[in-house]
Amino acid sequence: MPWDRCQQVRGVPRLAPCRKRNNFMKMYVGNLIYSMTEMELRDLFSPFGEVLSSHIITDQYTRQSKNMGYVVMADRDEGKKAMKKLHGKEINSRPLVVKKAKRR
Repeated sequence: MPWDRCQQVRGVPRLAPCRKRNNFMKMYVGNLIYSMTEMELRDLFSPFGEVLSSHIITDQYTRQSKNMGYVVMADRDEGKKAMKKLHGKEINSRPLVVKKAKRR
């Protein structure tokens, strides 16, 4: 059974109110340029809210970008706003594809 922040810890009830779980949003970003770095990807999404992480997928042998990555934003509403604004936006003459990431 996974540990839940809202559960009691060793029989002692938690004093702080339970935070909303899974309020973050993970997004798939496709059709990136080869030279884009994780910091540039983070900077692209940061005007819309707090970015928790950004990751660009690379080939394990050549270490070259596979033109896709993932961005995790702290708030779901900010993530939806970023998806609407950035999906289809052209970066270096390539339209970005921004979607909600699928669960594995």
